[in-house]
Amino acid sequence: ENKIRVIQALKIDPNNIYDVWQVHSADVVYTVNPRLADESYIKADIIITDKPDLTLFMRFADCVPLFLYDPIWHAIGIGHAGWQGTIQNVAGVMVKAMVSQFGSHPEDLLAAIGPAICRQHYPVGKDIYDRFKLITDDDEGNGLYTKENLYHLDLKLINENQFKQAGIKKVENSGICTACEPDLWFSHRRDSGQTGRFGAFLRLVDPK
Repeated sequence: ENKIRVIQALKIDPNNIYDVWQVHSADVVYTVNPRLADESYIKADIIITDKPDLTLFMRFADCVPLFLYDPIWHAIGIGHAGWQGTIQNVAGVMVKAMVSQFGSHPEDLLAAIGPAICRQHYPVGKDIYDRFKLITDDDEGNGLYTKENLYHLDLKLINENQFKQAGIKKVENSGICTACEPDLWFSHRRDSGQTGRFGAFLRLVDPK
């Protein structure tokens, strides 16, 4: 019902949407066609397209929504990065996919990071923390924090850094925490898994 309401509010053609079965991977799907109602989902966490008016759709509830737009070649990408996707560098893989598929130049790409859980609400085990230490810079802005013998990750910041490491110059980070605002956002961590999902829609408008 909520999906129908959003589609109607945004004036999206319900028969012109593509989505995937999100599995915390770094797998990419390039598409120019919608996913039909009777068509099986492809397991992936990145979708890219250069087809105008095709709407890309993903669901989130703490994981990081990632968006890319190439204003030169007029192409877009959407990604889903929890800790597993982040450690697989979903952000960097998205950039490489845009370069490979569309001939994009990373410095031309515009990136955005949507609402996701903040570091305060995202403690992790030392094993996961140590895995991130292997892939991040050892400085103040690396997104890894310790407090009172607890280990925390700032997934939004880590993904922002990964975009920049891939050559992107312009990254807009929402700074919004899904766990901090229960009246606005679903949060898997805050609600112990008993929660919904919010949707992210990304669509190219035909420049003609």
